[in-house]
This record gives sequence, structure tokens and C-alpha cells, in this order.
Amino acid sequence: MPLYPDRFRCPFVLRQGWGMTIAAALASDRPPSLPAPIYQGQCLRGADDVPLWTERAIPTNPRGTLIATYGITGSLQNQGILQRWATAAYQAGLAVLLFDWRAHGRSLELSPVLTSDGLREGDDFLALAGQARQLGLPEPYIFGGYSLGGQLALWGAWRGQQEGCPPAAVLSLCPNLDAERSLPWLRSTRLGRWIEQRICRELCRLATDIANHHPGSLDPAAIAQVTTIQDFDNYLVAPRLGFQSSVDYYRASSPLPFLADLHVPGLVLYAADDPFFHPAIAPELAAIAQRNPVLEIEITRHGGHVGYWQGRDRWWAIDRFQGWLEDSGTLPKA
Repeated sequence: MPLYPDRFRCPFVLRQGWGMTIAAALASDRPPSLPAPIYQGQCLRGADDVPLWTERAIPTNPRGTLIATYGITGSLQNQGILQRWATAAYQAGLAVLLFDWRAHGRSLELSPVLTSDGLREGDDFLALAGQARQLGLPEPYIFGGYSLGGQLALWGAWRGQQEGCPPAAVLSLCPNLDAERSLPWLRSTRLGRWIEQRICRELCRLATDIANHHPGSLDPAAIAQVTTIQDFDNYLVAPRLGFQSSVDYYRASSPLPFLADLHVPGLVLYAADDPFFHPAIAPELAAIAQRNPVLEIEITRHGGHVGYWQGRDRWWAIDRFQGWLEDSGTLPKA
């Protein structure tokens, strides 16, 4: 079982999933210690010709390109973890191509298309990689994301494998793997319900922004019915994708069924104490890891949800990803 309780040296006071999760979220809002790259923004095209807002930066003599996005809510303007990850990659000689995924950030202003939790975003990753070549962003291409964005990156790798154009690697931090079980689990505690309500308000805000930018695209009455994440998917997302319910949608978009057969090299970091996800998923993921010799799945005892914060501006997961890229031979030598 790929359980490494000693590899991540978790601060003693943060050896509890919620504690690490909240501390890391607060720390990610602080200004980073290193200056961010200077980005060039541009609208590119995802699958189905959906417009996606992107920001890219290319260092001198780039060694490859990280194509990455973030989690369930937010935008490129307020995702501290993504900015830190991109800055570290840039400092290590990687070009970076970041994007607002469907129904987020400036992509929301460009299109009324809603999210699909990987079913179409996987092809968005492939479409962006295809355009990256034309923009001077060099191979090898690495797909990356965290939380729901980690799920999207895994779908990008899977779709690339199916289409015969896989990325060189995939990096996934605390990915959502089974919403059908995890959403009820999140609602089972008082703090979890509070967190879900905050996320739900953001989702409703996104839906309202879509309705305002694209009149007639969404029914305000449907938005008004949303009180949980699952409501959002039941009333707004699942029907548009042809699913009878959110449960059918979650089963179709879960990466768990294909992970054992995903033969794209990469690293998945997953904390056994992640409070967002049902605890039964970690041992199931460990069993999948034993059947897949290509994709490295590392389960740590501690880490929380998109946590792995070690104090100051030290983020173990970001360092671990970069170390894996160097050690695996994915990148040419600097």
C-alpha cells in the first residue's frame, strides 16, 4: 500500500484534516514569497469550440509546459495555490498555460456552457495542448490540477490515452474521485455543511453571472432552488448533459473506474485525512495503485484537502510534484 506517513512531515498542530485544510486555505491567500511570472492572456478554444480564457508565461529556454487549472470555484485571479505552483514550475524552467475552466472566471463571460466535471474538460486539456504548440509552448506537456481540477486533469490524461495523444505526465493533487459518496460525507458534519454552503453560494453566483452575461441561458427559477452542491448539479448541470439525475452524472464523471487502466505516467497525491472526501476512497485508491505500475499514487496519512502546508511559504505538494518531474525523467535536463 503506497502509504508514506513519514514522507510528508506534517506540523504536529495540523495533524487533523480540517485543521490543515483551513490553515492552508488561509495561507494561500497571503502574497507568495516569489514574484509571479508576467502572463500573457488570450482566449483559446476548448472542445466543442468552447472559448476558454488562458494565461501563459514562457521562461528562457523552456524545458516543457505545465497546463493546469483549479478547483470547484474561483478564477485565475484568486487561486493562490495555482499561482504558487505555476511560479515554482516557471522558476524550474517550465512554461505555464493556466486556464479558467468552463463556467469560471473570464471563460464564464465568453460562453454560457456549464461544467461537466471532466466529461468535456478532459478534451479541453487536449485542445489547449494542441494550440500550445502554435503559441511556442514546448513539449513535453504536463496536465495538472487540484481538487476538482485534479479530476479534470486525470480526465485529460485518460482522454489523451484514448485518442492516442496523451500528455507526457499528469499531476493531480487531492482530486475529487467519487462525488456520489463524498458530498453526503461532507454534509455529515457541521463544519462540512458550512463549507458546502460557502461553495454553494459561489456556484449560485457563477450561475447568476452566466445568466446575466448570456440572457436566456439559465433559468433564474432553477438557480433559486439550489441549496446544495448536489442541487446545482441536479437542476442545472445533469439535465443539460443528458443525465436523469446528479447520481448518474457523478457515476459517469468519476475517475475511479479508469484509474487502474490509466497508463499515462504521473503522480496523484491524496491525503487519507482529507475531510472533503469519504474515507473509504483512500484504501480503494491504494488497491488501484497496486494494479497500476505506471501511474504513481501516493497516499499520505496527513495533508487535508489541498493542504500540505509546512509553514511560511513552504508547500510540500508543489515541491513533491517538481521533484517527481525531475526524478522520473519527464523533463529534459536543465
